[in-house]
Amino acid sequence: MQVYADLGVPEVGIYNGSRLRINRLENGEYLEGEISLAFPSLPILEIVRFLEQAETMDYLELVKAFRNWVKSQIQQDQ
Repeated sequence: MQVYADLGVPEVGIYNGSRLRINRLENGEYLEGEISLAFPSLPILEIVRFLEQAETMDYLELVKAFRNWVKSQIQQDQ
């Protein structure tokens, strides 16, 4: 994580197979947060649902479903 911090990466997501942690860079160190800076309108728990399907669903179908879901979430916020 220190390498990312040294490079100034503002946010790092870490998925451990069951939980997605969003770590935001603040004052040179990463702090866990509930909202993504890159995707503030996307519910983190829903992203985990897609990640869980990666082992059982066709990759291209999963990517397509995820893209469609992201588009629908963005449109709801406008």
